[in-house]
Amino acid sequence: MKKRHWAPIIYTVLIFLVILSFHSYQNIMAMVTPPSEKWGSEMYIDKTPYKKPASIGMDEDNIWILAAKKDRFTKTTIERDKGRIKETQDIIIPGAALDKIVKYKIMRSYIFWTENYELYMSKEGRNNDYSSKKLILEEVKDFNVFSYKGETIVAVAFDKGLRHYKIDGENIAKWGEDYIFEKPSRIASAIDDSGTCHTVAIRSMSPMEKEVIYLLFSEGKWSSKVEKVENVHRTNEIVGSLEIGLDKELAYIFYGNNAANNSSQSARIWYATVPLGKAEKSEINFKALVSGGAEGLEDFYISEISCPVYQEETLKAVVVQNYFDYIQEGFKI
Repeated sequence: MKKRHWAPIIYTVLIFLVILSFHSYQNIMAMVTPPSEKWGSEMYIDKTPYKKPASIGMDEDNIWILAAKKDRFTKTTIERDKGRIKETQDIIIPGAALDKIVKYKIMRSYIFWTENYELYMSKEGRNNDYSSKKLILEEVKDFNVFSYKGETIVAVAFDKGLRHYKIDGENIAKWGEDYIFEKPSRIASAIDDSGTCHTVAIRSMSPMEKEVIYLLFSEGKWSSKVEKVENVHRTNEIVGSLEIGLDKELAYIFYGNNAANNSSQSARIWYATVPLGKAEKSEINFKALVSGGAEGLEDFYISEISCPVYQEETLKAVVVQNYFDYIQEGFKI
């Protein structure tokens, strides 16, 4: 009778231990499983306040990571093929109000940034010093920078639509026609081997919806390729980033949903692919982007992705995986 009395309790404890062991095994495997072959190795670079995410630029040889600090930028140059840090440089730009920075980008010898809705630039000199800040545009909602055949091009989102500019030394000139797109919040561009600009832009339709458009820009004229209305997943989310990358067959569109509270900020990247070369408009469906081994870990996520501004045989993107620093020093890059 005593054995029968204790048997149900023993069986219940054994079942509980099996379930607990199984979930512990799953958690351990999630933490130790290496990334897939599609993902490269990770590298600690720098630390930046979470409201000023790092800027990433690249060409065929180098990756530049620019981090905004209290009174300066820190530029880290990495060999793209070997993944080794070549140089770290502190950059002080006379007149720059880094406490007002909204976004900043690096492209070879130029640094571009916005203070509120004003776009500034500074150019590197012969002695590695940078010129005083220069106001080049006003009423800028967002911008992106890329280069083609030695020319530096700035894609701009303003209140009424989208526009391109060319940089010549320290001067700026409008390039081509405007595209009417009311109240865009983000813009991103890349250029293919033929010189056609592939541009994506995004705007809020309502607190719960946003619209993504994918356009082509060639010889100063726009043409539409894809339009998509996408649902926001939570009411406190905003679009924090937008990116496009090209390989020989596909365009890759990435956008980030940011959600912030009083103590932290979280972000998730969503992506879709669009075939190149199709005359008809393609379907576009976004899904979450996660790295190998990171699925299911709530504090481990991709918060930003940067793609080359030129077309590649196989797209090689730089990923920033941020996690909250509990000693409140921001997010690590």
